[in-house]
Amino acid sequence: MTNQFKSMRVILALAFLINSTAAHSSFYREEETVKVIEVIDGNTLKVKTEAKDIFVIVLRGVDAPEVGQNYGNISKVAVEKRVLGKKVHLLSFGKDRFGNTLGEVRLKDGTWLHEELLQQGLAWKSIDNNNSKHIQYELESREKKIGLWSDTNPTPPWIFKRHKTLTTAKSS
Repeated sequence: MTNQFKSMRVILALAFLINSTAAHSSFYREEETVKVIEVIDGNTLKVKTEAKDIFVIVLRGVDAPEVGQNYGNISKVAVEKRVLGKKVHLLSFGKDRFGNTLGEVRLKDGTWLHEELLQQGLAWKSIDNNNSKHIQYELESREKKIGLWSDTNPTPPWIFKRHKTLTTAKSS
């Protein structure tokens, strides 16, 4: 192999590495401190950054009952008690289809908010969440029949929203 060919392989490998790092950094942002200024529902928060930017966070990996659904208000109030008006640490993981930031919120005591919701039976793990710890937390709260699992057959929020959409009269 010629030195020129070896040099070209090294350059291509470095270009690939730089490109893949850049792609990853646009998906994952370093942890930042934000202040929770509103709790919209059990898994949706409005936050303000230190630079005064305001945006909506949807907790990644969980889906809490909707406000107006059984346990929806209970989940919202529990989250308000934990984070409203407080500074929290946010890990961002891109945007959802509505432009909201997908994120994980860590409290000052080190607790991850989405994991606490699963442990207290105040949220389902998301359908696409295959994290074994999250699966275990949901199973444990189901077995203990705590929170929404005290109902014999709780309706997941994705079913509740679909049913609500189908039963809402269309305006012309």
